[in-house]
Amino acid sequence: MRRLLRYVALAFYLAGRLRRVLRNARFRSPIQSKLAIFDREGSQYLLGYCLPDVKACVLPVRGEEYLLGARVLWYMLLEVRIFFLRTRFYRDIASRSFHVYLTACIRASGARVVVTHIDNNHHFRWIAEFSGAATFCAVQNGTRLPVEERWNTGEPILPLPEFFCYSQFDIDIFRRYEVPVKQFHPVGSLIAGYYRKRVPWSGSSREFDVCFISDWYPGVHRDFEIPELKRAILVLHYFLRRWTRNSKARVCVATRSPNPGEKEYYKRLLGEATHLADFDPVSRSTYRIMDQSLVAVTSASTAGREAFGWGQRVLFSNFSGLAQYDPPTTGPWHINRADYSSFARALDDLLNMSDMDYENQSGPARAYFMPYPDVPAHEFIRNAILTKLE
Repeated sequence: MRRLLRYVALAFYLAGRLRRVLRNARFRSPIQSKLAIFDREGSQYLLGYCLPDVKACVLPVRGEEYLLGARVLWYMLLEVRIFFLRTRFYRDIASRSFHVYLTACIRASGARVVVTHIDNNHHFRWIAEFSGAATFCAVQNGTRLPVEERWNTGEPILPLPEFFCYSQFDIDIFRRYEVPVKQFHPVGSLIAGYYRKRVPWSGSSREFDVCFISDWYPGVHRDFEIPELKRAILVLHYFLRRWTRNSKARVCVATRSPNPGEKEYYKRLLGEATHLADFDPVSRSTYRIMDQSLVAVTSASTAGREAFGWGQRVLFSNFSGLAQYDPPTTGPWHINRADYSSFARALDDLLNMSDMDYENQSGPARAYFMPYPDVPAHEFIRNAILTKLE
């Protein structure tokens, strides 16, 4: 009886997946190109910043489209062996079918190099490890922590073949938790490096005293996968509210979405006098508003890490009780004691610190956590990919 129920569940699950495939089917094959970008998400940075003059095939990998042209179908027949690699029950059947399809798309495009900006995509790792379809590279797009990707469960994690990561800190984290990477390239942040190349950091334009890097999302008071992080965010918001009301400082918020609910939330939290910067990913609104501020406050955002690297005064406020959300080195840029007096004192100390004192104290930590090398990430990645294509 139990086996029968499992097969019934399998049938319903696969029927649902099949309906989605048919609904989003496009009966064409990928364009022919030596370079394929795995995932439309982030492709604008790889093509716009690194390879604006290189023809590339951008593969949809989130189910928004299924390319089912003749070449793809032919290669799916040839790649059916992938279906039998590490296949267990029904969820693996669906995953392996998807891997057959993605491998067929890569082969149908004729790509020799496949690059992604979504470095934590498990489909990318699986295909890179088992398909043998091309050379695979991943570019880091956010801070990776040991709680992610089941790093601390003991389950095996498939390797990244070549990883353009942020820094030596990331290399040490991956090695400490035995996350396999065949080759590291610590190049800094692709997006922040490109921005800083075009808008050099001066630290002289300070319209605001404090910029809070928003960590809002719909349902912030209700839903969160990690309860310690939910508590940490709400504690930080309470501290900011109290500090703002007790201070005459000029405060702004770098919003993270166009959702009007975000601005309404911060108006209620911090008051009408707080400037709420419009979210604009094209103009890099978060970077620009941080440039206009003396201190940036964040819980554990990648944007805060990027700003810390270029010399911005940043207060990393980790009230989760989870050490993995602390920056790798302690200093005036870090607080993890969930006590308002400690928070207010740390923020006031950063505001009153001289530029030279902050530079001398933070220099080695910034180089380790988020460097800005002489050859910025977009140029390094471009040269590496062009070499592979040749």
